[in-house]
Formats: sequence, structure tokens, C-alpha cells
Amino acid sequence: MGLFEKALSFQKEKKGLYYKLLEYKKKWEEEPKGLFFKAKKFREQLQETSNQLLHNLPDYKIELQAQKEKDPELYPIEVETKQDFFEDWEKEAKHEIQKTQSKEQSQELERKFLEDDSEILTLPEEIHIASQKRIDYYLAIFDINDELQQIDDFEEFLENLGFLIQEQLGTRMILIFGNKDFPELNQNLEFIFEIGYKPVNFSIPLNDPIFNEVTSSNEVYYISHLEKTLKDQKSIFYRQNEIFKDFSIILLLKQNQEIYSFILLSKPLDQPDYVLDDLEFLRVFNKISLSRIEQLKKQYKLQKEIREIKTFNQYSNILFNFILECSNKKKMVEISDLLQNLLNTHFGITMFSFCVIEPNYGYYKLFSGENISLESIEKFHLDVNSDLISLISNLTSVHPLENFKSYQDVVDNYSETDISLMQHFIIIPMVHLNWLVGFIAIHKLKEKWNSDYEKILLYLSIYLATLVTNLIINEEKELIFRDTFSPVRKKIELAIQKAEEIQTNFSVIDIKIKNFKKLLSTNSISKLDQILRKIIEVINGTLYKQDSLIRLAQARFIIILFNKSKEESQIYLKKLIAKINELNLYYDSPIQASYSYEIFSYPKDADNLKKFLALIEF
Repeated sequence: MGLFEKALSFQKEKKGLYYKLLEYKKKWEEEPKGLFFKAKKFREQLQETSNQLLHNLPDYKIELQAQKEKDPELYPIEVETKQDFFEDWEKEAKHEIQKTQSKEQSQELERKFLEDDSEILTLPEEIHIASQKRIDYYLAIFDINDELQQIDDFEEFLENLGFLIQEQLGTRMILIFGNKDFPELNQNLEFIFEIGYKPVNFSIPLNDPIFNEVTSSNEVYYISHLEKTLKDQKSIFYRQNEIFKDFSIILLLKQNQEIYSFILLSKPLDQPDYVLDDLEFLRVFNKISLSRIEQLKKQYKLQKEIREIKTFNQYSNILFNFILECSNKKKMVEISDLLQNLLNTHFGITMFSFCVIEPNYGYYKLFSGENISLESIEKFHLDVNSDLISLISNLTSVHPLENFKSYQDVVDNYSETDISLMQHFIIIPMVHLNWLVGFIAIHKLKEKWNSDYEKILLYLSIYLATLVTNLIINEEKELIFRDTFSPVRKKIELAIQKAEEIQTNFSVIDIKIKNFKKLLSTNSISKLDQILRKIIEVINGTLYKQDSLIRLAQARFIIILFNKSKEESQIYLKKLIAKINELNLYYDSPIQASYSYEIFSYPKDADNLKKFLALIEF
């Protein structure tokens, strides 16, 4: 065998060092690593042996995770750092010192608070809130609020405010000013009540300079701090300084821009001046007072509305009963008696005139009245063309005649004795189909004139106008209303005579509001009456002295322009309508007025009275 063959056989047997290392490595890898795995493998070997004694070994169950965590081969043990016991002791000592100091300070503060019995407190807010005086005030607020809720009268409410303030604060003197027209406020605060002081005889105007300084509604003011007002000669505080110097504080009951009361407080009885708790109480007291005042305002308004509804309902029933009683009457005397009883009993009218048309003769007569002398009844003769009838014909509502005792038509138709007894001349027109059939003039009342009566009496006049018209028709078979109810005939006749004398011309403009019925359905009677008055005022402002304006009906006007041709009258009319439109009289009406007109000239269109009356359908 040669050398090469020997080397091969040696390699097959020994496999060389490299292969031996591989075998050792494989065996080492198969060997269990760590104490836990060695013990496990050893136990498995023991269980596989046939020796019965080995089976009696205890069953040691070891949790894998627990052993794995404790295995030093897999997880090396951390080295604990050395603890500095001196540093921990120092920290603990500092903590104990701070705790002891905080406790001592708290005990000292509590001891001072318990020993301090002064009124004016300067302690921190947390302790000040707990003052007994403040607690008493806030407890009293609940009782005060309940008491104020029981009061329904404003003046009584203000009086109670004064007594409540004195009860809580021990105020020596109190003066209360308030608005007596509550809830409709006026321009002055009247003296209402005093406590511990004398009554005063002046009021505080709302334009006083003091209200420039006193603006907030929930603040309390010291009078001594209002330096500007005290030196202002226009202020009531300056003029009444002898009174105001006795008082220290102003409490103003004001909400938004409405001032309800002005309360003056003097210093308290049991201490030199008010302390912080007293002022805080007044501020809270002010707020709950204003809250109750707002409730009272709503109650007052609701009560007023209820009264108005009840009054209107009551007088409506009275009016319906009157209509029912008049329905079967056929003579004017019977109607007059019922009217006299109605006005006297239910409206407190003790003196009035009942005037009706005398169609055959063209004048108004005094048919009857209350406390009117026979001399006046016989003397009364008011022509249909008179100034007073022209005024009454244009009325659509109840109208008081001012300075009636100097009015010539009144003086000429009443006796001096009756005129001296008259206190009023309130006119209630009776218009039927645009014709004035009569009127009622109220002269004297038992009580002050009630504006609630106006609407009821206007309804009464509308019914009476229809009733009187029917009675006149029954008594006068051939009555022609239009010839006697308007001064148009007389005015045109005079214009023709004057034009013939000086050989000139004139024009007659017939202007109407076409949609007057629609306007009446969408606007109140009083609103339309104001608009028509304004239109008449505008027309009168454009006329010359020789021109004339006649209101033929509620929405119809006749204008006579002297010495004007038809073309000139058209130019005038366009300017007039433009001027009326500029006033925007129907700004709040859903419907605007529309006008129609016709122009007739003398002598081109008509040369006599009959033709003119035919053209204007009069």
C-alpha cells in the first residue's frame, strides 16, 4: 500500500480535526443549556429508567417563565447601587419643618380671627365672606323678596322699601321720591314718603344735572362725592342744600333709561357710617326691587288692558240696548228723551245740545238738550253755510272746540247765561251718506273727560245719524239732501255773479280719492281723519283769498279758482297732487291713495249755476 492510499484510509477513519470539531459542536448544541434545561433532561432520563424507586421522586413542577427569569445564564443579575441614607434623612427633616411652620401659621390666623370683633373687616376675602353681618343680610334678602311680592301698588311698594331699609340698616332718616304716573313715566320725581324727617314740597326733574353723574342702576352713591352737582346752581341739590346736607347716600331705582325712584338715606343710628357689608346689601336690595318693579309694570299694563276691555264691553251693551229701545220709536221727541237719559246716566254728561237739520229752510236748529235754556233753543239758528257747520262737516271723530266762548257762531246762537255755564264744546258729528244731518255738543261733565268715551260716542253718532235721517224723511216727504247740506251751490252762484261783474273767468276742480273705501278698511278712522285734515291744510295753503275750498264728502273736494282758465287750473292741480305726495301721508298704510279729478271752467264749459251743478253731479 502506498503512502497516498494510507492517507485516504486515515482520513476515513479519523475524519480529520475539522470534522471532529464539527461533531463536538453538534453534540454540545444538543446538550441542554442552563440549570433548568439540564434538570429537565435529567428528569426525563430518570422517568425512562426501569428502577421503581426512581418513580417515587416528588413531582417538581417549575414554571418555565419564572425559572427563565431567574436563570443567571440567560439574564445576568443587576448590580444594586449604594443608597445615600444621609440625603434621605435631610429631605425628611426639611419636610417636617415646613409642615410644622404651616400648622403654626394656620393656628395663629384662626386665633386672630376669633378674637377680632371690629365692624370694618380687613381680613382676606375667604374669611370676610363668612362675616356674621353679611350672612344675616343675605338671609334677610329672602324674607324681603317674599314681602315685596305681596305688594301690587307702586306707591305702597316704595313706602315699604323705606321701612325695610330702616329695619335692616338702622337708617336715621329716609326721603323717597318716585314717579307717580307709573308705569307711564313723566318728567318729574314727586315726593312720596318720609321716615324720621319732615315732608318736603319740591320734586326732582329728570333733567337735573345730578343724573349726569348718577348713571348706573345698581350702584350706591355718596352725596359728598357728587361735587359737580353740589356746585351747579341749576341742580335741585344746590337750591335745596339745607335739606340734602342731612343725608349721606343716594339709592337710585333705575332700569335702562327709566327712573322709578330716588331714595335719600342719612347715616345709621348705631354706627358712625355704613360699612362695606351695608353697601353690598343695598346693591342686592336694589336689584330685587327693580325686578319686582318690572313685574309691577307688566301687571299694571295687563290690568289697564282688562279695564279697557271691560269698559268697552259695558258701554257696547249700553249702546245696543239704546239701539233696541230706539228701534220702535217714530218721533224725534222720543229719541231725544232716550238720548238725554243715556248721556246723563252712563256718560256723566250734565249739559249738552242736540242739533238737527231743518231741511226745508236750510239751517240747523237746537232740537233739545240738557240744562239748555228755552231762550237758547228759540235763538239757535245755524246756517248751513256758516263757518261752524263747515268745520263740523269736515269732522270724522269727536272734536273739542277750543276757545268756543269767543267763537262767533256759538255766541250768536246761545244765551249769555248758557255760555257762562258751559265748560266745554265737544262736538260729535252725525254724518249719514256724507251729509251732516246734525251734531251733539257736550258742554259739562260730572267728572273729567274720559278718552274711552270717544269711540263709543262716535259709534252712537253713526247710529243716530241714520236714525235722524229716517225720521226726517218720514216727516218731510220731499226732502232733497244735497241742496241743503252743502255750501257748493251758494259758492258757485257767488263766483258767477262776481265773474259777470268784472268780466273774468273761473274754474271749478272736482277732486276725489278713488280708493277711499279700501283705505278705510286698512286704516283706522282717526288715522284717515288726520290725513284728510292735512290734505285740507295743504290745499288751503295754495289758495288765494278769493279762491274757495268745499269738502263735499269725506274724500271729495271742490276747489273754486277765481280768474283761472282750465289750462292754468290743470297746472295748479298737478303741482297740488305732487305736493300732497311729497308729504308721504300714507307711509304706514298698505295701500296708497289714488286721485281722480275733473275741471270745469266758466264760461267755456258752463255759463250758469244749473249747468255747473249738473256737471259736478250735485
